[in-house]
Amino acid sequence: MTAISTQVKDLAANLGLFVTLLKREHDALTAKALDSLSEVVEEKNRLAAVLGQQWETLRKTLALASASPADLSSALNARGEHAALKDSQAIGLLSEQARELNQRNGALIREQLRQTNKAVEILQAVSRQNATYGPDGLSHGGLAYSRTIDKA
Repeated sequence: MTAISTQVKDLAANLGLFVTLLKREHDALTAKALDSLSEVVEEKNRLAAVLGQQWETLRKTLALASASPADLSSALNARGEHAALKDSQAIGLLSEQARELNQRNGALIREQLRQTNKAVEILQAVSRQNATYGPDGLSHGGLAYSRTIDKA
């Protein structure tokens, strides 16, 4: 196995792990399991940095104009790196899966933010309308009562 074949195999393996993390992120978002989400996001960000470095190394090694799966396959084919072609095909499929999952997860995050913002707006409106009682027992805000709690 050549150094390039090893690089492509490692990239495919890490991209497979990345897709798995995106699936875990999707599951956590749909289940609203926000406690487990931070761990998944942290690992996903770490792996994304590794993948970026691997793509950049391959791009430089193969003198690719861009780091697309199609360009990778063409360059491997041109260099006679036939052993790496299967992994490059997997990279193409995994890249598409990652793109689709990332879009779905982004939509879920946007919807969760929309719901959270709406809940905050409702709570802020309610807090401005409802009466609260101060240490003197008198009502503050909203409806003002002239009686103290101890005389009600």
